[in-house]
Amino acid sequence: MYHVVMRVTLKTDKRGRVTLPPDVRAAAGFTPHMDLVVEVDDNTVTLRDAAAERKQTLKAARGQFAGVGGGTTELFANRRAEFVKEEAERRGRSAHGS
Repeated sequence: MYHVVMRVTLKTDKRGRVTLPPDVRAAAGFTPHMDLVVEVDDNTVTLRDAAAERKQTLKAARGQFAGVGGGTTELFANRRAEFVKEEAERRGRSAHGS
């Protein structure tokens, strides 16, 4: 079921363009020069704030990697530990004449 807050009937102009009335733009939170995402599904057109959609996409992507690794700090710490271990093994071998 649809939740309708506002419904208006619009006409396209001779070039097929539609102008959203000020009250519709205000209700949708659209401002001048705002980038919009246009999605067409069958005969339904949806307009969304492009910046808000990018933020949601980034937030979702970050969530996918939450808890995965610790970035470069963890990488360097792991590599440093490996180096120390390898050096200790190398010194142990050279001390025993291997």
